[in-house]
Amino acid sequence: MTANLSAVTAAAQTYGDERAADQKAVDDARLNSLQGDYDALKRDYVSLTAEYNAYRQSHPDTPVTPPTPEPPTATTLMGSAVNGPLFTTLGYTKVPATRVFLRQLPAGSTWTNIIGDGGATGDLKDGIARATDLIWLSCKETDPKLVDAFLAKKPAGLPEVWWTHHHEPENDAPGYTAAQYVAEQKIMSPIARKYGFKFATILMRYTFSAGSGRDWHDYWPGAAFVDIFGCDSYNTGNKKQTYSDPKSQVDPIRSAADSVGKPWAIGETGASIFNNQPAPRTKWAADLKAEGIRQGARAFLWWDQDTYVFDKPTAEVWLGKP
Repeated sequence: MTANLSAVTAAAQTYGDERAADQKAVDDARLNSLQGDYDALKRDYVSLTAEYNAYRQSHPDTPVTPPTPEPPTATTLMGSAVNGPLFTTLGYTKVPATRVFLRQLPAGSTWTNIIGDGGATGDLKDGIARATDLIWLSCKETDPKLVDAFLAKKPAGLPEVWWTHHHEPENDAPGYTAAQYVAEQKIMSPIARKYGFKFATILMRYTFSAGSGRDWHDYWPGAAFVDIFGCDSYNTGNKKQTYSDPKSQVDPIRSAADSVGKPWAIGETGASIFNNQPAPRTKWAADLKAEGIRQGARAFLWWDQDTYVFDKPTAEVWLGKP
């Protein structure tokens, strides 16, 4: 019995050894095959790398798509109305941007002779002579044929021109409605653009205040008709003889312009001097300018009239020295 058990055990051991040897042979063969595949891939990699390097050496001008550049930052054009002391007693002869106000444009009017309106004619001549980069024209002529005829006579060599039809329409209520304003914008915009001018709307800063009871959207003709979202924005603290926070002065305008995807600009701003102390106004002007530039205003123009006229320090922080 014992001899039989030993024989069985020996046979089982032999069988196990043979199976292990067989499996090892299979594993070794598989490993050798994988090693061969790896070596072949390595040779292919070396060969392809050599081909690539040779190609690059023989094609040094192969274009490479550059990274998308950041959009350029637009310059804020600082400026003024043309008919104030800036150009008389303060010694300025040129500014980046001027604002000129036109009223009616009777038949036969030209850029050197607006029939029956010598004041506007003089301002227009001055605006053209004094602006280096931008003339912003506001006009209240409602006859599209007269506007077209006038713009067709534009002189050569003008800087950039923005055209505004009926600035601050809110001031003309109740006799003039938002619906009338919108309808006129849609008529005048294509005429101005036909002559290469940008079309700019101008509302009042007060319209963007909760207390105004207005909604600026009522005056919006639609993005298809507007190139510049403009506004006149005076110191909101004038009545209280204080100076507004510059950020709050422009934030609502910038926000509204952003909401319709348009660049923004200020056509008129200003503040009075209180208690015969000019320094606080000069600081406010400097801070307001900095805020306008920071928020990307395309143009920022001072109303050099009435109680807002420039003194020398304010003019210099706004425009630099003459």
